[in-house]
This record gives sequence, structure tokens and C-alpha cells, in this order.
Amino acid sequence: MLKKVHQLYKDSKFLNQQPTLEETKEYDWFYEENEEGWLGIKKDSLEPKEKQLLDALFHSFEPPVIEFQSQGWYNFLFSDDKVPLQKQERRVRIIHLHCSGEDWEQKDLELALKGFLSEDIIIFWESPNHAVLIEHESHSFLMAENFLEISETFENDLYLRVSFFIGKFHSATEELKELFHQDHQFFKQALEWKLKERVFTFENLFPSLLSHSLTTELLKAIEVQLLQPLMDDPETLATIQVYLENNLNASVTAKKLYIHRNTLQYRVDKFTEKAGVNLKDYPSAITLYIACLLQSQKQK
Repeated sequence: MLKKVHQLYKDSKFLNQQPTLEETKEYDWFYEENEEGWLGIKKDSLEPKEKQLLDALFHSFEPPVIEFQSQGWYNFLFSDDKVPLQKQERRVRIIHLHCSGEDWEQKDLELALKGFLSEDIIIFWESPNHAVLIEHESHSFLMAENFLEISETFENDLYLRVSFFIGKFHSATEELKELFHQDHQFFKQALEWKLKERVFTFENLFPSLLSHSLTTELLKAIEVQLLQPLMDDPETLATIQVYLENNLNASVTAKKLYIHRNTLQYRVDKFTEKAGVNLKDYPSAITLYIACLLQSQKQK
């Protein structure tokens, strides 16, 4: 719908990424969470009633208030500014955070994050629910499983659903900006797909990205070759997906599914017999996992 509105205003702009601070001075910006793009309309082109109507139809974008120490990074990532000066030539990684819940304050969440991570971490809010964390490399940086523990702590103690996308450590160059926007898009897609994971990296999200971009021919082949024999047994297919996600560890899988190990083994044996797939063969396991993801997508 934004693109249709774009056609109604002669001097309006349509961008594929968040507008810069400079662009918010002259334009009012609107966006939809389920649609790509940002619509900017010149402030002097909008009557008060038009602005009120657009605010009711879309989300209006207000540039975030950025603290001084974060301003350089914000301008670098969202404007054409140069890389912020650093005291030491350390690599950095950028972590995206999305939070949803009731009765929480950004400042409280920031304080908790600095307790888990480091007082030196740079945090700014791109939107009311989406924060960007800039972390310099050190000998004690956290791994994905540590971020999962942080997410679970927020949910158990504060009733907040917090998801992370963890970027890789890179030198602070122009390439880092490109990677930031790419990771931002990957994270946005993961949230839209409502995946059950709370912590994402490129490598653990890649199978889902791949499954969403397969050609019609390959989708049909996977359905016929792997899914068709189990269409009448979704329970077994769901079990196999969890089994693969836990590296074929029977104890962990049985615990997560709340079933006995013998029950798990029965389902695995039944699947192997029906589908004729060796789960211990790595290429076969990868292909099967993508098939499981496709089936999960159909059920949503």
C-alpha cells in the first residue's frame, strides 16, 4: 500500500532501508512491518488531517534519540559518515536485538545487558523494540549459547521475549556497514517467519533462508522424494526435525519432546524404513532438515 501512496505525492521518496537522520529533517517517514520499504513525504506537502490519516494507517518513523557515545556509530551505519575513531584497532561485531513484552523500559534493559556483556558495550535503539549493540573483540566474548541463557533469563524473570542476531567480528570498515544491513534483513525475515529460535547467526539461519528461496522444481522434488511417504505421519517428521536439530543426540531429543528414548528410537526406525534415508549420512541429513523446515512452513 505504501507504494500506492507514493504515487499520490509527487515529491515523495521510497527507500529500501531506514532513512538517515538528514532525511528526517525535511520528510515525514512511514513504514509497514510486513512490507519492504520506507515512504517519505515532504513535511510541507502534508495537511494536518492527511498526516493524521497516514499515522493511523502506517507506522510513523521518528528518529531515535542517540547518546553522544553512540552517535558516531549511528551516523556511520545509517548515514554517509566515516567509521568512528577508536582508541584501539580492535575488531567489532554488531548484535541485533528485538524485544517484545509489556511494562518494560529501554534503560532497564540496557542496564541488564551491560551486566551480562560489558559496561563498554555501545547500545542504541533503532526503533522502540529493536536495539543495536556494538561490541569490541575481547578474550571473554560470549557465544551463542550464552545469549540463549540471557534470553531465557529475560523471559523467566521479566516476562520479556528477547531475540538476538549475532554478527561476526570484523574490522571497522565500510564492509562492516554492508554486513550490518544484510544481517538486519536476515534478522527481520527470521522474526517475520516466527521461527522458534531466540538466538540467530548466519549459519544457523541459512537453512531457513535457503528453504524460502528454492525453485518450484526443487520444492516439488523434495515433496515427492522425502515428504510424501510421511504426509500421513506429521508426528514422526516433527520428531526427526528435533532429532536433527540436536545433532542426533537421543537423550537431549527425548527430553525436549517429553518422550522415552525407546519411543524416540521407534519413530526414528519407522522413519528410516519409510523414507529410506540414512540420518548419519551428512548430505542426506542436510537435505532432510531442509525438507522438515519446508513442512513446518506449510503448517504455519
